[in-house]
Amino acid sequence: MNTRRYVAALATAAALAGGIAAAAPAQAATSTYYINTKSLSGNTQITGTYRYRVTGWTSSGEAIYGGSFSNTGARDKISGNGLQAVFALSYYSWSGGAWHYHSRYAVKVNSFGSWTFNNKKNIKPWACDRKVGTTKLINCRAPWK
Repeated sequence: MNTRRYVAALATAAALAGGIAAAAPAQAATSTYYINTKSLSGNTQITGTYRYRVTGWTSSGEAIYGGSFSNTGARDKISGNGLQAVFALSYYSWSGGAWHYHSRYAVKVNSFGSWTFNNKKNIKPWACDRKVGTTKLINCRAPWK
C-alpha cells in the first residue's frame, strides 16, 4: 500500500471512530457550586451547596437535569429593619413534552434546608429581601449570571 492510501485509510478510520464517539451521549459528571452572595441591600446572605447532573434528554436532544441543594438558605444580616431574608429560585421544568418557566419565587425565608430536584434546567438562585408581611421580592442578586 502506498503512503497516500495508508494516510487516507488512517484518516477515514479516525473520522469514523470520532463520529461514533461523538454520537454516543457522554456520561455527565456531577457539577458542584458553592453559593455565597448577598442581596443588593446587604440584608440577605444566601449560602449552601448546589449540585446537578444530566439525568436525561428531551426528544430534541436537550439535556434535562437533576440534583440537590444541601444546607442552603437565607440569613438575615441586618435585624430590625423590617426586611426578611429570602433564598429564591427561578428555573425551567420539563413536563408534558415542553419546558415551562418558573419565575423567581421564595424557597426559604430566614431558614435553611436540603432538597433534591428533577427535570429542570437553567436553575438560578437569588438572594432577595422582602418586607415583613408581603410576598414581593426586592433587592435580588444572583451569585452568577
